[in-house]
Amino acid sequence: MSFYGGIFDVDAKQRRLDDIEAITSEAEFWTNPKGARDVLREKGGLERLVGAFKELDSSLEDAEVMLEMIDAGEAGVEELGEINSSFETIDAACHKLETQ
Repeated sequence: MSFYGGIFDVDAKQRRLDDIEAITSEAEFWTNPKGARDVLREKGGLERLVGAFKELDSSLEDAEVMLEMIDAGEAGVEELGEINSSFETIDAACHKLETQ
């Protein structure tokens, strides 16, 4: 999954999340409770953001498959309604992510 920089750099956020996982597994991590709390707060935010992007990516892939089916004549009007609903949901999710 590849997005633009800033909040859309999901790959960088996933790498940071992986780094935090490694940090939190070290024994000395818990010796500084305030530092640990700050890192865990960052971890939680990254997990939510990365999860939301992965869910959005999956929804886009599903919509793309449905569009291909419609284009190939393998699906009809009902699926077109599903795609429209999916795009509305995807659009709302994108706007929500932009404001986080």
